[in-house]
Amino acid sequence: MFKKLIKGWSLKQYAKSLAQYETFVSICDNEELSGLLATSSVARQVLLQRPRGGRTFPEAALNGEILIDSTLKADLAFYNKSLIRDLKQCHSMIDHDIGATLMASGLTIWINSIHSLYGPELFAAGRRVWGCLIRGRAGWEESLSMMINRRLMQS
Repeated sequence: MFKKLIKGWSLKQYAKSLAQYETFVSICDNEELSGLLATSSVARQVLLQRPRGGRTFPEAALNGEILIDSTLKADLAFYNKSLIRDLKQCHSMIDHDIGATLMASGLTIWINSIHSLYGPELFAAGRRVWGCLIRGRAGWEESLSMMINRRLMQS
């Protein structure tokens, strides 16, 4: 009973977070969306290179290449907690590190993407978020290049 209560609360929180993020990306222009895609790309590369607790970035699940079973749900929950911890750490460094700002932006996308895997109603919201984000694909490489140059100038 308690476990179901917690799960229901978590799903409501994930739905709320996804709805807020969906609203945010829906009002972004293409240049802003390009920047978001670039930060998600940077975060993805970092996450692919750094397994967490023996677990790798759940790219196959996010791409829809594998079915989500109870083992994968446990891995997603672990990974989600790990990313939230990383996001909090980035937020604590934002005032003095542009890299932390960029990473926080990218992590937010992946956290919401993981949340979208927890149920059909959340999956639909995740698809809508990525539908908005993909509008920025034309300029994401230029945005990435600008971010890298800005980061190098800061160092």
